[in-house]
Amino acid sequence: MIVQTRQPLDKNVDVVDYGDILTAYGISFQEQDRWLYAGTLPEGCKWTIYLSARALDGASLLEQVAPVLKSLAINFKVLRDNYALNKSNGYGFGLDSVGKFLVAAADSDTDAVGLIRLLQPISEQYGGPMIQGAIRLGKIIYGQSNELIHYKSIPFSIAEQYRPKKRGRVMGKYYLPIQVLGAFPKGETIKAINLRRLKLSWCLIKQGRIDASDDFFGRDMTDRLLWQYQVLTDLHGFPAVPSVEGFFRDKDAAFLVLEFFEGIPLRQKVLSVTGGKCWKELSVDTQLEVLRYYLEAVRIVEQVHERGYLHRDLTDENFIVTTKDTLKLIDFELSWSVDTKQPHPPFGSGTAGYMSPQQQGFAIPEASDDVYSLGAVLVFLLSGRHPLVFSQDAGGQLSGSLAEMTLNPSLSVLAVQCTSTLSSLRPGIKEIKEKIAAQIEDLNKRETMLNQNTKS
Repeated sequence: MIVQTRQPLDKNVDVVDYGDILTAYGISFQEQDRWLYAGTLPEGCKWTIYLSARALDGASLLEQVAPVLKSLAINFKVLRDNYALNKSNGYGFGLDSVGKFLVAAADSDTDAVGLIRLLQPISEQYGGPMIQGAIRLGKIIYGQSNELIHYKSIPFSIAEQYRPKKRGRVMGKYYLPIQVLGAFPKGETIKAINLRRLKLSWCLIKQGRIDASDDFFGRDMTDRLLWQYQVLTDLHGFPAVPSVEGFFRDKDAAFLVLEFFEGIPLRQKVLSVTGGKCWKELSVDTQLEVLRYYLEAVRIVEQVHERGYLHRDLTDENFIVTTKDTLKLIDFELSWSVDTKQPHPPFGSGTAGYMSPQQQGFAIPEASDDVYSLGAVLVFLLSGRHPLVFSQDAGGQLSGSLAEMTLNPSLSVLAVQCTSTLSSLRPGIKEIKEKIAAQIEDLNKRETMLNQNTKS
């Protein structure tokens, strides 16, 4: 595969091999995928104990806990290096892997209690993302019983600050929480009522937890949320993005308050009208409906670029079809200012399958990164499948597959050009817009002819 290189970020981050630390403490291990195994983790153990860690803290934390684990003859596995830890915390291995830096096995309650007692004082000086589905036992210590057990019956003494808490009746002085719409390690999404100045209107609160989605530069989800607040404030008045209603913090998180609007992701909308069928199997009416949504999405991205920002996380999940049948573009936490070159370095990663090779390589952002993402969205619209199903590496697999699925050379070639590994071969936003508009015009003519033939 040929990937066009681009100027890398100024600050290079060296790989820290955690195997070197284990070796220094005389701990034997075997490497398998992203893990280093020190012993076997039996499926039937009583407790699985997890340590969470920020990307910058993995080596320091392991230096302190390795001798403890060795002295107790505890079997465990740990992520192989700081890049694996960074990827894991950033959802790169899936939601279930977030925060799981080190995983240890305890055969009994007694073993688990003894291990945690020794880990507790070490862990208090570190931070890490929340581990979903596990019981929080300490600042970065989590546990999961392999037996059905009630929370009140667990054998551990948990400090008050780490126990589950009920949310207050009012958040940030002005917002009355009504419903949790989503809960993830990085934070919750909450539907609330805005009480400010007796406005009494619906709003959406996005929570960003401290230590979640952290990176090699000491930033976490609270920084991403603050940046998104600044970007959306700058884009105020642009109806295709959510308007900002507030921003506040508490000791554990930051909160971004946005307008609330009803809608569903573009992916869900498209699948509801296409039934997951590929392009050639769709009626002209359905093809027109899908392309009109796509053209609107391209126009929104064009206008975001004109206002000086690159989005950097364009997916069919981040375009929302509202109840008014218009599109809104959400989730600007990875966006980048072309004018100020901020944030520096750009917030990392994106969505697998929609992210250009250059963005994966932490290159300085360019508009062609968003073009790649728009191309990936088009791949989904034409095939009904996630872009990851296809590969540019396998002898033109994407080109051949789309040609077969669409029987429309113009659209299939456009999708392939947009997702080229060479950014210089990708078309500009204006060219994409013109080609999609031409396709819509052609489909309108075909529809008119079909209607005339039906009447005659």
